[in-house]
Amino acid sequence: MDVSVIMPTRDKARFLERTLESLIRQETASSYEIVVIDNGSRDETADVLERYRRLDPRVSSRFLAEPGRAAARNLGIAAARGEIILFIDDDCICPPDLIQAHVDRQRTPDAVVLGARREVFSVLPADADLVAAVGPAAAAVDHSVTAAPAAYERVCLWDIWDIRHRFDAIVAASGLHENAARAEHLDLIATGASVSPWLSFLTCHASVPAALCREVGAFDDGFLGWGEEDTELGYRLWRAGATFQALTGTPVYHQVHPRAQSDATRDWFDNYRHAAAKHPGPDWRLRWRLSLGYLTHLEYEETIRAVRAGDQERAATIDRQYETFVRMWPKMRR
Repeated sequence: MDVSVIMPTRDKARFLERTLESLIRQETASSYEIVVIDNGSRDETADVLERYRRLDPRVSSRFLAEPGRAAARNLGIAAARGEIILFIDDDCICPPDLIQAHVDRQRTPDAVVLGARREVFSVLPADADLVAAVGPAAAAVDHSVTAAPAAYERVCLWDIWDIRHRFDAIVAASGLHENAARAEHLDLIATGASVSPWLSFLTCHASVPAALCREVGAFDDGFLGWGEEDTELGYRLWRAGATFQALTGTPVYHQVHPRAQSDATRDWFDNYRHAAAKHPGPDWRLRWRLSLGYLTHLEYEETIRAVRAGDQERAATIDRQYETFVRMWPKMRR
């Protein structure tokens, strides 16, 4: 087996079926499997998985009742038979050449390939919550996309038929890169000039040799809920000497959806503290400023370059700001 696509899912059946449809239609000579981990879903996810298992024998699934993104992906990694592991999120529609693009880049046992992501509306009018999310109240649709669809040339509602018969139209109507600063960072990684390429390791779209992933210990089950579990794995891969590459020309298409911001923010802080305690030093002590938007990826890189070159003043500032942030955060979230 060449590639194992690992994808946890929870309560996003309508998005999942579009992602699965795009994955079973990959144009590649490489052998691959799709391992979905149902992480305690309460919607129609089981029905979607049963339908796609019958439709394509390359689709398999596992069930993990206790919610946990790190533990769910580890279950998938344990089941994976491929030499390459490709991480994809359950709400990302994949272009037909995605798997082959990763196979073409995965030529060495230390290769980590980071992919881009763009935004697309799919099931918007079929869901009252989604309609409300883009209404006059301007509620947040996603943590990185504004509620106003004006950023897109047009709002389209892509379905299974579109994935099968006119994927080019989905590409043409897709919106902005999910994060302009990360797009710049991927460009920097592509040049080989990044000193912190691990910052852009996100499991919405990334691949790694299975042996290397297991060698560094896969995901840390100590990360609960949302946030940082993927980037922390990227950090360990980088520390282990992995070579990072950027796949900027073959993005996945993230289906915009609402998110419970309060829960995600609480999870992120707990997970960030876990990572910073696990990896003492400026790399993670500075990370919070990037996560909360006080720094761009390139500004983070410039600061870390200076610290590694011996800038003691900046190093001291990083420590001081980190300690203040950790002390003040609980009060800020009340």
